[in-house]
Amino acid sequence: MVPIMDPINNMRSYLYAFSTDIKSFFHNILVDERDQGTFRYFWYKDENMEELVLYVFLAFIFGSSASPTVSSYVLKRHSKVLRGLVSDRVCDIIEKYFYVDDGSSGDNTMEGCRKLCDELEEAMKLGGFSLDKWKFSHKELAGKRQVEGEEAEKKLLGVIWNTDTDRMSVAIEEEKFEMRAETPRHVVQQQAALFDPIGMIAPFILLGRKWTQSSMVDDWSWDKRLLEAVEEGFNKWTASIHLLRKLSIPRAWDSPQTVGGEEQLHIFSDACLTGFGTVAYRRVVGKEGVIRVVFLKGNSHVTPKNASRAGFHGSIPRLELAAAVKATEVLKAIQHSVQGRFT
Repeated sequence: MVPIMDPINNMRSYLYAFSTDIKSFFHNILVDERDQGTFRYFWYKDENMEELVLYVFLAFIFGSSASPTVSSYVLKRHSKVLRGLVSDRVCDIIEKYFYVDDGSSGDNTMEGCRKLCDELEEAMKLGGFSLDKWKFSHKELAGKRQVEGEEAEKKLLGVIWNTDTDRMSVAIEEEKFEMRAETPRHVVQQQAALFDPIGMIAPFILLGRKWTQSSMVDDWSWDKRLLEAVEEGFNKWTASIHLLRKLSIPRAWDSPQTVGGEEQLHIFSDACLTGFGTVAYRRVVGKEGVIRVVFLKGNSHVTPKNASRAGFHGSIPRLELAAAVKATEVLKAIQHSVQGRFT
């Protein structure tokens, strides 16, 4: 399946961007007649609820274990069939920049972006798919298309995209942190509730993971009361989560003054005894000398408590090598998401 980072980076690499959703995607994918018994179920024949009848879904249902594989195959197959009928760029978007049913792309001109939307929409119709829930970086791009909702902030692939400011931030569901954590089970549930696919808040998540480690010491169990210091520390951490809403990054990597400039990828990594991490930035120098630096990707990892079971054995030089390996993985992920750049 397409990595979630690919469609995010694809739309960030253009001045003008859009995202869209395949309407009722799985309902438009029919199950091979030899496998139609996979989605069978019993239900009542009528409102009297006295007789059961066996029903069969003839189309795929969202949520089955095969869903990711099926969605990836169908889009790749559709792209292959379209080669030669539509532009290669549209085929590439269908094949590489749809995460399940969410796709994105863009262009460095407004007219080019509008044209791309039209071509993509027509190409998907050739496979029986309709696109909706459009989101645009600039309102002028919408035209006659119905834009999802009226609010500026829209959730996209795990991040919040404010289409008024054209900036991205972390999606935070504050209700998941309202309950005070008192056991390791609560700690794990709340710490894992922060989803940050590109690592905008990687240092903050590292702190949460360290508290998770601290909740699992000595004779701990999932429902045993936390030590007082751990309970207070972790709940203080969750109490500050709402402040993350103030953090945002530009959606677009470029400004009008830096398009076509000389770009560089800078990746940093570091480590200490309690954790290690990496961060990547794109630096571009425009033709007139304008410089723009934008965050691309970050990640963080806690050092296992039992260092003897890890490859670095609690050694700072080895931990720094582990961080360097992660930096290489980040490099490869970014190169994959925008193929042909940062070589």
